[in-house]
Amino acid sequence: GRTSPTTLEGYFSCPFCNFAERGLKLKEREETVTLAVDSGNFVHELLERTSQKLDSFASEEEAARYAEETGRELLKKPVYAAQGDTASGKYAAERLLKEGVAAAVAVYHQIVGSSFSVEETEKAVKTDDFYGKVDRVDSGDGFVRVIDYKTGKINDEAAAYYTGRKLQRQLYMSAVMGERTPAGVFY
Repeated sequence: GRTSPTTLEGYFSCPFCNFAERGLKLKEREETVTLAVDSGNFVHELLERTSQKLDSFASEEEAARYAEETGRELLKKPVYAAQGDTASGKYAAERLLKEGVAAAVAVYHQIVGSSFSVEETEKAVKTDDFYGKVDRVDSGDGFVRVIDYKTGKINDEAAAYYTGRKLQRQLYMSAVMGERTPAGVFY
């Protein structure tokens, strides 16, 4: 059948851990109001929404203002709203918002300072061999690039790629490039 690049990377990194996580669905217990994965999802959604609007911003300030307004709306979702119950939770929410806005401004600069534009966000890909979702596809002048948002630690060593532990971005590129020239795959 079909598999995902993340499953392949997990297998090549540690077959047993991959089985425990994906086969048995085991997870480490987190004892916080907002889980680390929720923080990553917050930044991811904020970047997705901001990327879709990049063409409408005339300045960095407009991009930052939009990202902050959107982030404040996202913080009202039940998964994040519980943070407002404590002073430390409010502080954490503000820090998360600040980080998200800074990342959104960085995305603005990636596009405004290049010949690329955002072609699509959350692009579903499906081939005979794998499936997945590309966070962002940028295109311009016959070139295409794949962007994968990460909020945690990144292992971008060549050995991780050549041993099959980091194939996701390259597989996604093979699925979206068509007749275009790959300009790169980026975190």
